[in-house]
Amino acid sequence: MLQPEDLKEMRDIAYSYWGVSEKLMQNTYSEDEWNGFYQSAIEPLLIQIEEVLTRVVYTRGQIMDGNKLEMASNRLQYASIRSRVDVAFGTYDRGMATMDSALEILNLPPLPNGEGQHRYIRGEYRAEGAPDRKEETNEGRKDRNPDTTEPEIQSDPIRGKTD
Repeated sequence: MLQPEDLKEMRDIAYSYWGVSEKLMQNTYSEDEWNGFYQSAIEPLLIQIEEVLTRVVYTRGQIMDGNKLEMASNRLQYASIRSRVDVAFGTYDRGMATMDSALEILNLPPLPNGEGQHRYIRGEYRAEGAPDRKEETNEGRKDRNPDTTEPEIQSDPIRGKTD
C-alpha cells in the first residue's frame, strides 16, 4: 500500500512530465487556465505538426510559393458562453463578421434566405454598401451634397458677423 506522500509525489511527477496541473487532469480548470495550457503546450505542438506536414505534402517550390498547412482551433469551443458572446458581437458590430458568422461562434444556425450575410458597423447600423444617411440640421433634414465645393458660412456668435 502506498503512503499519501508517495501518491502525491507520483502525481507531481506525472503533472510535471505531461506539463499539466491537477485541475486540467480532473477537468476542473477555468477558462484562463485552459487558455494558458493551450498556448503553452498544445499550440507549439500544433505548429511543429503543421511544419512537418507542410514539408511532407508540398514540394520545396510550392512552399516557396506560399503553400502551407495550418492547424488552428478557431471555433472558441473551449471558451465560456460569456467570452463567445463578447467575441461574436464585438466582431459583428465592428463590421468584421456577418450575423451568420457571429451566430456560428455561438453554435447557432444561420439566418434564413441569406439575411445574415450583411456586415454592419457600430454607430451606423446600416448594411454594407447602403447609401449614406441624411444629415439632420437645424433647418430640417437635408441631403448631403458631396459636389458642393462652397463651405457653409458660419456666423461668429460673439460679434454676430459672418466670415
